[in-house]
Amino acid sequence: MAPSGTTLRNRAMSLLEPGRIEIVLAVGLALLVVLMEIITSQTWANIVIDLMACALAVVAAKWPRGGGLAVGLFLALRLGLPPECGGVLGEYAPLITLLGLGMRGERRLRAILSAVYLPLMWLVSWSPGRAMTTFIVGLPIWAAMVGLMWIIGNAYHAVTEAQEQARAAELVLQRQVLARELHDTVARSFTKVSMVAERARLRGAVSEQDLDTITDEAARGVDELRWVMSLLRDPSASVEALAASGTSLASALTAAQDDLVRDGFTTTVSLEGDLSRLTTVQSETLAAITGEAVANMTKHGDPSQPSGIVVQVGETEAELAFINAAAPSAGDDDGRERLGVWGMGQRLDGLGGSVQTGAEDQHWVTRIRLPLSAEAKE
Repeated sequence: MAPSGTTLRNRAMSLLEPGRIEIVLAVGLALLVVLMEIITSQTWANIVIDLMACALAVVAAKWPRGGGLAVGLFLALRLGLPPECGGVLGEYAPLITLLGLGMRGERRLRAILSAVYLPLMWLVSWSPGRAMTTFIVGLPIWAAMVGLMWIIGNAYHAVTEAQEQARAAELVLQRQVLARELHDTVARSFTKVSMVAERARLRGAVSEQDLDTITDEAARGVDELRWVMSLLRDPSASVEALAASGTSLASALTAAQDDLVRDGFTTTVSLEGDLSRLTTVQSETLAAITGEAVANMTKHGDPSQPSGIVVQVGETEAELAFINAAAPSAGDDDGRERLGVWGMGQRLDGLGGSVQTGAEDQHWVTRIRLPLSAEAKE
């Protein structure tokens, strides 16, 4: 089966990486040497010397320190050869070595070898038959070529470092998103199982509703764990794919009220404004936050006291408030609630929103604010 266009392109791009581009350039220079021999009928001595310079550039690509020093030694030895058998293009091979060092980010070795190569290349390229002015002008020309290798090498290394940092940041962000999704899905489901089982233990009896809840939440937790594991197995999964919930805010509010009623809460859901002002991303983000806020209400709230969810969608901002009375044992904070608030804040950061939690008029309030984009208001 023939390689696809993408595979061929990837292979071609790999030839531009440090350690390979020097070989490509050295082979190109060797071919140019052979072509020059055909055109100008160079002596075999010149051809051999130039090909040796190309070979040493290849060695320097594999072993930068030893090969780089060997290239410098070769240039020094060339100074002792008579002009008629000193080669024609071999003095350009050290430029290949300097380029490769710059692309690798080996600045110190490149600086040392540049100080060695520059005068040697300048002296090797001079012929006694040429005018002294030509010899003098050759130095800035060689310096410019060395400088060009530095610029190209630095640019490549800077781009490579930026790409590595971007990949590292992406991995960190993916880990954060996975931690948030695990908390908001699997951990939430099994926390619900634990809470229902604890209530049944305190009552001394297990109802059919308790068993249904335990069965449903356990099955949901297993499904959610499989979903997260499938994302971990897929290295191409993006952060957006990890974070996408697919649930609208309207659906989340209905499910939230049903869950709270099932857990014994007397909850009022109030909506002011038009939910259609929200974009799909905004709606899904607020839906996920609603699920986490309601889970916190169930875990830390007092079901014997009234609670409520207030949603206001205005011209420029959407605001959600989750209000409940704290249960007597709510002070026993094990840190999971703080992780939930962190997850809410992380979801809102990219959209310019904020989350605030605190006591207001003897109630615990989680308040979400999200600015609406121009697209959402149209």
